Amino acid sequence: HCGRENPVKRLGGFTLVELLVVITILGILMSVAFGSVRAGSKSMAAGVARADQTEETRASGDFLRRRFAQLAPLMWQVGDNEEVALTGDGGKVEFVTTAPAATMGSGLMIARLVIERADDGVEVWFGVAPYDPGNTERREQIAVSKTRLISDLATARISYFGVQEEKGMPDWYDNWQPGAFRYPVAIKLETTSMDDLPVINRYVFRIATGYQT
Repeated sequence: HCGRENPVKRLGGFTLVELLVVITILGILMSVAFGSVRAGSKSMAAGVARADQTEETRASGDFLRRRFAQLAPLMWQVGDNEEVALTGDGGKVEFVTTAPAATMGSGLMIARLVIERADDGVEVWFGVAPYDPGNTERREQIAVSKTRLISDLATARISYFGVQEEKGMPDWYDNWQPGAFRYPVAIKLETTSMDDLPVINRYVFRIATGYQT
Protein backbone atom coordinates (compact mmCIF):
# COMPACT_ATOMS: atom_id res chain seq x y z
CA HIS A 1 0.00 0.00 0.00
CA CYS A 2 2.97 2.29 0.22
CA GLY A 3 2.92 5.05 -2.43
CA ARG A 4 -0.87 4.82 -3.05
CA GLU A 5 -3.05 7.72 -1.99
CA ASN A 6 -6.48 7.13 -0.55
CA PRO A 7 -9.20 8.95 -2.52
CA VAL A 8 -10.77 11.92 -0.66
CA LYS A 9 -14.36 11.17 0.17
CA ARG A 10 -16.89 13.93 -0.77
CA LEU A 11 -18.72 15.32 2.20
CA GLY A 12 -22.57 15.70 2.06
CA GLY A 13 -23.94 19.11 0.92
CA PHE A 14 -24.50 21.32 -2.15
CA THR A 15 -22.01 22.98 -4.39
CA LEU A 16 -22.22 26.71 -5.07
CA VAL A 17 -23.65 26.06 -8.55
CA GLU A 18 -26.40 23.85 -7.13
CA LEU A 19 -27.32 26.52 -4.55
CA LEU A 20 -27.53 29.17 -7.27
CA VAL A 21 -29.80 26.93 -9.33
CA VAL A 22 -32.10 26.29 -6.36
CA ILE A 23 -32.25 30.00 -5.45
CA THR A 24 -33.11 30.88 -9.07
CA ILE A 25 -35.91 28.30 -9.20
CA LEU A 26 -37.31 29.52 -5.85
CA GLY A 27 -37.23 33.11 -7.12
CA ILE A 28 -39.20 32.15 -10.23
CA LEU A 29 -41.77 30.22 -8.19
CA MET A 30 -42.21 33.12 -5.73
CA SER A 31 -42.63 35.61 -8.60
CA VAL A 32 -45.34 33.43 -10.14
CA ALA A 33 -47.06 33.01 -6.76
CA PHE A 34 -47.03 36.75 -5.98
CA GLY A 35 -48.22 37.53 -9.50
CA SER A 36 -51.18 35.21 -9.02
CA VAL A 37 -52.02 36.83 -5.67
CA ARG A 38 -51.87 40.32 -7.22
CA ALA A 39 -54.03 39.24 -10.15
CA GLY A 40 -56.53 37.64 -7.79
CA SER A 41 -56.70 40.75 -5.60
CA LYS A 42 -57.14 42.97 -8.62
CA SER A 43 -59.85 40.70 -10.01
CA MET A 44 -61.64 40.67 -6.65
CA ALA A 45 -61.50 44.47 -6.39
CA ALA A 46 -62.87 44.81 -9.92
CA GLY A 47 -65.66 42.34 -9.11
CA VAL A 48 -66.63 44.28 -5.97
CA ALA A 49 -66.60 47.57 -7.90
CA ARG A 50 -68.77 46.06 -10.64
CA ALA A 51 -71.21 44.66 -8.08
CA ASP A 52 -71.44 48.06 -6.38
CA GLN A 53 -72.12 49.81 -9.68
CA THR A 54 -74.70 47.17 -10.67
CA GLU A 55 -76.54 47.72 -7.40
CA GLU A 56 -76.27 51.50 -7.84
CA THR A 57 -77.69 51.27 -11.35
CA ARG A 58 -80.51 48.93 -10.29
CA ALA A 59 -81.54 51.18 -7.39
CA SER A 60 -81.39 54.25 -9.66
CA GLY A 61 -83.54 52.50 -12.26
CA ASP A 62 -86.17 51.68 -9.62
CA PHE A 63 -86.12 55.28 -8.37
CA LEU A 64 -86.54 56.74 -11.86
CA ARG A 65 -89.29 54.26 -12.70
CA ARG A 66 -91.30 55.61 -9.76
CA ARG A 67 -90.65 59.20 -10.75
CA PHE A 68 -91.76 58.70 -14.36
CA ALA A 69 -94.76 56.64 -13.20
CA GLN A 70 -95.86 59.68 -11.18
CA LEU A 71 -95.36 62.12 -14.06
CA ALA A 72 -98.08 64.76 -14.05
CA PRO A 73 -99.76 65.16 -17.50
CA LEU A 74 -99.76 68.95 -17.54
CA MET A 75 -99.22 71.80 -19.95
CA TRP A 76 -96.76 74.48 -18.91
CA GLN A 77 -96.56 78.08 -19.96
CA VAL A 78 -93.91 79.08 -22.50
CA GLY A 79 -94.35 82.75 -23.28
CA ASP A 80 -97.90 83.12 -24.54
CA ASN A 81 -98.20 79.43 -25.45
CA GLU A 82 -98.95 76.26 -23.55
CA GLU A 83 -96.85 73.18 -24.30
CA VAL A 84 -96.64 69.57 -23.12
CA ALA A 85 -94.76 69.70 -19.81
CA LEU A 86 -91.86 67.50 -20.94
CA THR A 87 -88.83 68.32 -23.04
CA GLY A 88 -85.50 66.61 -23.45
CA ASP A 89 -82.50 65.56 -25.51
CA GLY A 90 -79.80 62.91 -25.26
CA GLY A 91 -78.29 64.50 -22.16
CA LYS A 92 -81.27 65.85 -20.21
CA VAL A 93 -85.01 65.40 -19.76
CA GLU A 94 -87.27 67.74 -17.80
CA PHE A 95 -90.83 67.04 -16.67
CA VAL A 96 -93.31 67.61 -13.83
CA THR A 97 -93.80 64.93 -11.18
CA THR A 98 -94.94 64.58 -7.60
CA ALA A 99 -92.36 65.56 -5.01
CA PRO A 100 -90.05 62.67 -4.00
CA ALA A 101 -90.25 61.70 -0.32
CA ALA A 102 -86.54 62.51 0.10
CA THR A 103 -87.26 66.20 -0.51
CA MET A 104 -89.65 66.30 2.47
CA GLY A 105 -91.99 68.25 0.22
CA SER A 106 -95.44 67.78 -1.25
CA GLY A 107 -97.30 68.74 -4.39
CA LEU A 108 -95.66 69.02 -7.80
CA MET A 109 -92.00 69.55 -8.68
CA ILE A 110 -90.03 70.18 -11.84
CA ALA A 111 -87.75 67.16 -12.24
CA ARG A 112 -84.57 66.92 -14.30
CA LEU A 113 -82.64 63.83 -15.26
CA VAL A 114 -79.21 65.05 -16.38
CA ILE A 115 -76.12 63.35 -17.81
CA GLU A 116 -72.85 65.15 -17.04
CA ARG A 117 -69.20 64.49 -17.84
CA ALA A 118 -66.85 64.37 -14.85
CA ASP A 119 -63.08 63.94 -14.45
CA ASP A 120 -63.43 60.18 -13.88
CA GLY A 121 -66.15 59.41 -16.43
CA VAL A 122 -69.82 60.12 -17.00
CA GLU A 123 -72.39 60.66 -14.23
CA VAL A 124 -76.18 60.60 -14.09
CA TRP A 125 -77.92 63.14 -11.83
CA PHE A 126 -81.52 63.72 -10.78
CA GLY A 127 -82.75 67.06 -9.52
CA VAL A 128 -85.97 68.77 -8.50
CA ALA A 129 -87.15 72.35 -8.20
CA PRO A 130 -90.45 73.93 -7.11
CA TYR A 131 -93.10 73.98 -9.83
CA ASP A 132 -94.97 77.24 -10.34
CA PRO A 133 -97.53 76.91 -13.17
CA GLY A 134 -97.80 80.69 -13.40
CA ASN A 135 -94.06 81.27 -13.82
CA THR A 136 -93.23 82.11 -17.44
CA GLU A 137 -89.46 82.52 -16.85
CA ARG A 138 -87.03 80.20 -18.59
CA ARG A 139 -86.96 77.03 -16.53
CA GLU A 140 -83.23 76.61 -17.13
CA GLN A 141 -82.69 79.49 -14.71
CA ILE A 142 -84.46 77.75 -11.84
CA ALA A 143 -82.11 76.42 -9.16
CA VAL A 144 -82.30 72.63 -8.92
CA SER A 145 -81.39 70.47 -5.91
CA LYS A 146 -79.40 67.61 -7.47
CA THR A 147 -78.54 64.07 -6.35
CA ARG A 148 -76.01 61.86 -8.15
CA LEU A 149 -77.57 58.53 -9.13
CA ILE A 150 -74.87 56.70 -11.13
CA SER A 151 -71.14 57.44 -11.52
CA ASP A 152 -68.00 56.08 -13.22
CA LEU A 153 -69.72 55.40 -16.54
CA ALA A 154 -68.13 55.34 -19.99
CA THR A 155 -71.29 56.56 -21.74
CA ALA A 156 -74.91 57.43 -20.95
CA ARG A 157 -77.74 58.47 -23.25
CA ILE A 158 -81.45 59.28 -23.07
CA SER A 159 -83.89 58.60 -25.93
CA TYR A 160 -87.65 58.88 -26.44
CA PHE A 161 -90.35 56.78 -28.09
CA GLY A 162 -93.64 58.20 -29.29
CA VAL A 163 -95.32 60.61 -31.74
CA GLN A 164 -94.10 64.20 -31.87
CA GLU A 165 -96.24 65.46 -34.75
CA GLU A 166 -99.98 65.19 -35.21
CA LYS A 167 -99.70 62.92 -38.28
CA GLY A 168 -96.42 61.30 -37.31
CA MET A 169 -95.66 57.65 -36.65
CA PRO A 170 -94.30 56.26 -33.36
CA ASP A 171 -90.52 56.03 -33.39
CA TRP A 172 -87.41 56.47 -31.23
CA TYR A 173 -86.04 60.02 -31.09
CA ASP A 174 -82.82 61.53 -29.74
CA ASN A 175 -84.79 64.47 -28.36
CA TRP A 176 -88.34 65.49 -27.46
CA GLN A 177 -88.96 68.89 -28.98
CA PRO A 178 -90.67 71.76 -27.15
CA GLY A 179 -94.18 71.98 -28.54
CA ALA A 180 -94.38 68.25 -29.32
CA PHE A 181 -97.88 67.02 -30.16
CA ARG A 182 -97.94 64.44 -27.33
CA TYR A 183 -96.02 63.06 -24.42
CA PRO A 184 -93.60 60.24 -25.31
CA VAL A 185 -94.84 56.73 -24.65
CA ALA A 186 -91.51 55.69 -23.13
CA ILE A 187 -88.14 57.10 -22.16
CA LYS A 188 -84.96 54.99 -22.29
CA LEU A 189 -81.79 55.48 -20.26
CA GLU A 190 -78.82 53.50 -21.61
CA THR A 191 -75.49 53.38 -19.78
CA THR A 192 -72.14 51.66 -20.43
CA SER A 193 -69.68 50.79 -17.65
CA MET A 194 -65.95 51.56 -17.82
CA ASP A 195 -64.81 47.94 -17.33
CA ASP A 196 -62.46 46.10 -19.68
CA LEU A 197 -65.57 44.10 -20.59
CA PRO A 198 -68.19 46.92 -20.62
CA VAL A 199 -71.63 46.21 -19.21
CA ILE A 200 -74.56 47.87 -20.99
CA ASN A 201 -77.63 48.65 -18.90
CA ARG A 202 -80.88 49.71 -20.56
CA TYR A 203 -83.88 50.97 -18.62
CA VAL A 204 -87.13 51.81 -20.38
CA PHE A 205 -89.58 53.90 -18.37
CA ARG A 206 -93.15 53.77 -19.58
CA ILE A 207 -95.09 57.04 -19.60
CA ALA A 208 -98.75 56.23 -18.93
CA THR A 209 -99.87 59.54 -20.46
CA GLY A 210 -98.08 58.91 -23.76
CA TYR A 211 -101.08 59.50 -26.01
CA GLN A 212 -102.76 62.19 -23.91
CA THR A 213 -102.37 65.95 -23.91
